[in-house]
Amino acid sequence: MARLAQAFAKLLRTLKAEREREQAFLALASHELRTPIAAFRVGLERLLKAPHLERDALAKLKVQAERLEALAENLLALSRTQSQDLRLVEVDLPELAGLAFDRFQPLAVARGRELILETQPAKAVADPRLLERALNNLVHNALLHGQGTVYVRTGTTDGQAYLEVQDEGPGPSPRAREGLGLRVVRQVAEALGANLHLAQEGGFRIRLLFRPPSASSPSMDLGA
Repeated sequence: MARLAQAFAKLLRTLKAEREREQAFLALASHELRTPIAAFRVGLERLLKAPHLERDALAKLKVQAERLEALAENLLALSRTQSQDLRLVEVDLPELAGLAFDRFQPLAVARGRELILETQPAKAVADPRLLERALNNLVHNALLHGQGTVYVRTGTTDGQAYLEVQDEGPGPSPRAREGLGLRVVRQVAEALGANLHLAQEGGFRIRLLFRPPSASSPSMDLGA
């Protein structure tokens, strides 16, 4: 009876923690989505009242739509990391970095910034969808909030694969509130059993360092 009571108490604690995580996630989703949805609605109302097609207004709506898409993907990534909904496979990090480079090159050009890809062979056991979202956040943040040239790198150090993004700015202030993008990166790193390193010497660098497959905390599901 004592063991049964202990098991029941543990189950209740688990259910309470899950409920608290669910409430926190819903509050975050509501907060993050409220502003872009309102801006999108106002933009649509303006277009409906306009006598002629306004291409500038359409361009602004496109930006808002892209922001909403990124927010939705980040919130989905947070939900999946918290629920440990992982699909682990062997990921080729240079290939993943190359896709991000191609995706963000137009943004770099539009902002007058240089985006450089420096890759060495490296593979990691990870969920490719979550890792892609984390990398997208890092490159996007570096281009929007960083300074100078942005570098996307892969390689290995001491037998561990790494994926990193660096710009030439000082990085965020220690007192600054952490944004959703970096929060997702932290959650992804934790879910994948990777170490997250932030450095502010010679620019601002964020590196995901992956443990060797045999030492990774998440188990790899080859059937996923």
